[in-house]
Amino acid sequence: MMSVDRPVPRAPLPWLGACLAALLCSAGAHAVPNAPGPVSEHFTGTAYAQEDGQLLYREAHWVVVENARMTRLVLYQCPNGAPFARKWVRGAVDDPAPDYEMEDRRSGMRQGVRGNGQAREVYSQRNPSEPMRTAALTPRPNQIIDAGFDAYVREHWHQLTQRQDPVIAFLVPSRLRDYELEVDTGDREFEGSRMLRLRLKLDAWYGFAAPSIQLLYDWNERRLRLYEGLSDIRDSAGGSQRVRIEFAARDRKTGTTAAEQAEAGRAELVSRCEG
Repeated sequence: MMSVDRPVPRAPLPWLGACLAALLCSAGAHAVPNAPGPVSEHFTGTAYAQEDGQLLYREAHWVVVENARMTRLVLYQCPNGAPFARKWVRGAVDDPAPDYEMEDRRSGMRQGVRGNGQAREVYSQRNPSEPMRTAALTPRPNQIIDAGFDAYVREHWHQLTQRQDPVIAFLVPSRLRDYELEVDTGDREFEGSRMLRLRLKLDAWYGFAAPSIQLLYDWNERRLRLYEGLSDIRDSAGGSQRVRIEFAARDRKTGTTAAEQAEAGRAELVSRCEG
């Protein structure tokens, strides 16, 4: 029997919650019912503070699918629309562990996964005054990297809806390693529609001390509609914040092009949000 006085990691393990947020909020879910696979599209997510409903930021996604490859651009925008952070995700359409790169201009944070073939590495830099840290990335079963969670959900939809709660190996770039997370499944209604509820938590004896994150996927369209939990986007003081991110159907359009994505990718990032 496990001793109850075994030391517990510092609650609530904010680094885990923040990295989960980076992975899950980037998913966006773009699978459509009765379709062979993802489509090129543009959509947004709106993040509100869980405590008082204040608008915190928006996520603008451009997803382009060409020749079985997927390229995703995410711009994180201040309430006034100015972008302050950018993420690129590149990989095969159904790849749960794609390459990606992220930069937050406010803090100078950079992190991601890069390489060719099996020779890949994870890297992380909290700010320009600290050194870039790197580590070789070792492939594992059910390994999830960033927006690859969406591909995982598409591939395992039947398993998830049948309440077969899996364990995934989720990469945490700031820790240069991955962690096992339990995916707990269930049903929930949201805005009058049936949703598949996914709750992720650390698959360890101290999981009770780690923040859980909840996602709601539309049962029919298999799209992410709601995210609740810690955000990977820090507040102006550098602290963590709990958010509610809504992905409304009205904020989505199909048919975005690589040219539109490239134009959005050239947007200049601001170093602070005004107002």
